[in-house]
Amino acid sequence: MKVAASIFYMVASAQVAFGVAIAAQNGASVTPIQKVLTLLGDMLAKGKKEKEDEATKFASFEQWCNDIKRTKTEEIKAGEMTMEEQNAAILKAESEIRALTDRIQELEEDVGRWDQDQKAATDVRQKEKTDYQATLQDYTESLDALSEAIAVLKKQAYSRSQPALVQTLLEVRSLRLVPPAAKSALTAFLQQAQPSVEAMPDDMLFNKAPEANAYEFQSGGVIEILVKLKDEFETKKADLMKEELETQHAYEMIIQQLTDNTENAEHEISKKKAASAETQQAK
Repeated sequence: MKVAASIFYMVASAQVAFGVAIAAQNGASVTPIQKVLTLLGDMLAKGKKEKEDEATKFASFEQWCNDIKRTKTEEIKAGEMTMEEQNAAILKAESEIRALTDRIQELEEDVGRWDQDQKAATDVRQKEKTDYQATLQDYTESLDALSEAIAVLKKQAYSRSQPALVQTLLEVRSLRLVPPAAKSALTAFLQQAQPSVEAMPDDMLFNKAPEANAYEFQSGGVIEILVKLKDEFETKKADLMKEELETQHAYEMIIQQLTDNTENAEHEISKKKAASAETQQAK
């Protein structure tokens, strides 16, 4: 198209120049040929202007195309960068979710283990308390029996019947906490007071025992044994009560620590579940 227009311009220009030359040579007035040549000249000028306008429009269009291309290229590049950033953010979010999930699972396992530890500690404490109460009862009953026996022996009153004395000493001898050596000493004393004490059943002892009110016996050694035994029992009872207080305190400290651990873990689980849900939603 551009080549054809150039050829047309060249021909028209030549014709116009030729016509002008002829007109000048003849010196005549305007002829039809001149009119045609003038018309062609006007057309040439119009063609040139249109060509220039077309070139201007084409340049503008070309500039617009280049601008659009540059803009779209930049947008595509920005979009690709955004996609990369979003993919990286998704990968990061997935990593965070996995880490949160692992931590939640770890904390839930800790809570389960701490709950089992609390139950186990409570079971052990209950058994210890039961044993303590039984042993404390033994010491209390033993001390009561020893006090009674010591009081009976110290009186050494001839007006006191022998069966009552034997009954008291037999009760002391039957106590679970009385050591074998003390039981042997009591048995020897009872045999001295009544030779048939070992052979005779307890329920027959007091029916067959003589009711002499003037029975003379030596009781100082037995009293000393019982007093020492009573002191020992009182010390052990006090130690037992102190140990129970310490054990109870240690148990309460353990339970408190486990409770605190559980509460802190449950609080952290709640926060991490919320963070995981938020991250999942934002992914």
